[in-house]
Amino acid sequence: MSSPTKVYQDGDPRHATEGGCWFCGRVDSSLTLLFDFEFDTYVHKECLHTELMVDPDHPEAKFMAYLLEEKVH
Repeated sequence: MSSPTKVYQDGDPRHATEGGCWFCGRVDSSLTLLFDFEFDTYVHKECLHTELMVDPDHPEAKFMAYLLEEKVH
């Protein structure tokens, strides 16, 4: 017997392994959702930029930005 598939709505919190953003844990179709193969997780482009502005030395955020070739303004 297979388990039922959970259907998420915009804004629902999700663990990063379920497709939610690594930083905010949400799915939001108004934000750009990227997939990082090294971390095997999704991340909102905007959340990544915000995290790096708040903490420029955040190790995961710095590495994700490098891997995703994201430039922080």
